[in-house]
Amino acid sequence: MTHSHRGPPLFVIAFSLSIANTPIPAESEEALIAVATNFAATAEMLAAEFESSHEHEIIVVPGSTGRLFAQILNGAPFHAFLSADAEHPIRLENQNRAVPGSRFTYALGRLALWSGSGLPEVERQRDAEGLPVSGRIAIPDPQLAPYGRAALVAIEKLGIVAEADQVVYGESVGQTYSFVATGNAEIGFVALSYLLNPRHDDGGNYWIVPEQLHPPIVQDAVLVTHRDENAAAEEFLNFLRSGTGKEIISGFGYGVPVSDD
Repeated sequence: MTHSHRGPPLFVIAFSLSIANTPIPAESEEALIAVATNFAATAEMLAAEFESSHEHEIIVVPGSTGRLFAQILNGAPFHAFLSADAEHPIRLENQNRAVPGSRFTYALGRLALWSGSGLPEVERQRDAEGLPVSGRIAIPDPQLAPYGRAALVAIEKLGIVAEADQVVYGESVGQTYSFVATGNAEIGFVALSYLLNPRHDDGGNYWIVPEQLHPPIVQDAVLVTHRDENAAAEEFLNFLRSGTGKEIISGFGYGVPVSDD
């Protein structure tokens, strides 16, 4: 007696075909994003907005640009880097630690001079001998923070006169802000975004430093090289360039590129 092999029932075939044609939802992933301190609050708001429409989770790790860069070189498991300048992402590219073609400018920073008690009328008080400063002045460490390098140029162009022991250096914009907020410095150069953050309600007043008084603060983002691609990091960086992303960024006082060209 011979036995013929009958195929699976038609309903099984139909069910299998329907499964094959059903889109498979993207797998939820977690991305660790290294973020310059000046942009931390903005990044947190961006992450919350991003997560409301994506399955992924974004973890923001703030720090000074210089220290985050060093941590990436030492193997820290960051998937993307939001720097306070363009220099450090370019250096990652040159050392094959960045995904080729992933770097772009996500924000243009603005520098502000802030005092928790009262700020002199900077422009009115400038004269041929410079602007004298009474008390200590805080700036981000120029070796770690691009805003500190911009502040040094602004100090020279403003003619601010301060003794060496009157200048205190913060490791980041955040620490520099804290020096002024706690009274350890009378005035300080910080990111405008820090002063526009609703969480920072320490009073005082500020003066936005004209852009011609310091080099442009061009802030670049880049994907960090890993053995495995991370969809969450890629999609989050794309979100920064979206209309919603740019609106949030500009709301914190940053300029945004007109295009990615």
